[in-house]
Formats: sequence, structure tokens, C-alpha cells
Amino acid sequence: ARGVADTAALPEYPYRDDALLLWDALDAYIGENVSLAYPTDESVQQDSELASFFRDLLHGLGEKAGVLPASLDTREALCKLLVEFCFTVSAQHAAVNFTQYEFYGYVPYRPAVLTQSPPTSKGTTSEESYVAMLPNRDQTQTLVGIGKVLTSTASDEQYLGQIKQTWLYEAAPLKALEKFEGRLKEIEKEIDARNQVRSQEMKYIHMKPSRVPSSIAI
Repeated sequence: ARGVADTAALPEYPYRDDALLLWDALDAYIGENVSLAYPTDESVQQDSELASFFRDLLHGLGEKAGVLPASLDTREALCKLLVEFCFTVSAQHAAVNFTQYEFYGYVPYRPAVLTQSPPTSKGTTSEESYVAMLPNRDQTQTLVGIGKVLTSTASDEQYLGQIKQTWLYEAAPLKALEKFEGRLKEIEKEIDARNQVRSQEMKYIHMKPSRVPSSIAI
């Protein structure tokens, strides 16, 4: 809808280009596991626990257009839902959350609080009136601290592909996991290589698998 997928119109968009690497890796890994668990579309339809899970999603999120599929009765629909979910709580969250301090760390650039009403017409502000709208010193310290905490990771953070504990024991799922981990290592190197040729302003590190937690940890 925003037109950012058009590489001719927008040839350099690091978020898009790097995110697609992770999206495709997740799609391949999840698709392989879905195929292992559900050999046919009928097997998806016959899974009563999966059906209950989907009903809970509909109840919690509502039947909003574009949020959830109309039904979950094929392997393709299940895979698409799981990829969107896993991408959102890992890569997408990392891109949004861990860039906050870059913007909110300098409060005059993007103040999260204003102490006065903003101007409603152009040409009516001055440096003094702008400064008067900004948070005071105590509020600024609090906002900077919140931004720093939100963009910090835990000392025992588990990143995408760095699985410390797995409950997989069968050969096929373990092989799929091994392929996924290998692809993530390739993506890490590919993003590093891209950043070598990107301009300083366009270098982008937030989709590197080593910087993407496996899930939201706040």
C-alpha cells in the first residue's frame, strides 16, 4: 500500500531489503515444519486444538480485515499466519523497539511529553516558545532513562536461531532447525557485506540475526 516494495522507485531501503532475508528464512523454516506436522490440508482441518487456538485469536483480535485470515484450513494459511506472527515478535519488534533511543535519547528532537499546547499555525513560534514546551530537567531524565531501558537487551537474551533449549528429538525437525540456523549465519554475513557498501547514513544493523531476540522480552 505504501509502495516501498517498488525497488525501481525506492532502490535503497535497508529495512525492506534486510527484512526480506529474515522473512524468507522464517517462511522456509516454518513451511518445512508445517509440512512435517501436517502432511495434508485435511490434517490441518482435523486438528481440534489448532482450531481452538484460531478461535481464541479471532476472539482476542476480532475479525478485522487484514489482521487474520478468514479461515485456517490449509497448510498455506497456517504457514502464512505463523510466519507473520514469528516475524512480528522477532524481526519487526527489533526494528521498532531497538531504534527508539536513537530518536528519543535527545529529547528536543522527539519529545514524548509537551508541557504546553503545540502551535496551531505557522510563524507563531520562537526558540523561547519551543523551549517552553519541552519537558523540564526531571522529566527529560526520566524519558531518556525509559528510552535506554526499552532499547537494552537482557544479559541472557536468546537471539533468533540461537536456541539454547530444544524439545525436538526427531531427525527431520532437527534437520530443519539446522538448515534454519545455517541460513541465519549466511544472512548475518550478507547484511555485514551490504553495510560495507552502504553509505554511513544508510548502514542498518537491526535485522542482523545476532541482534534480533527470538521474541518480545518486555
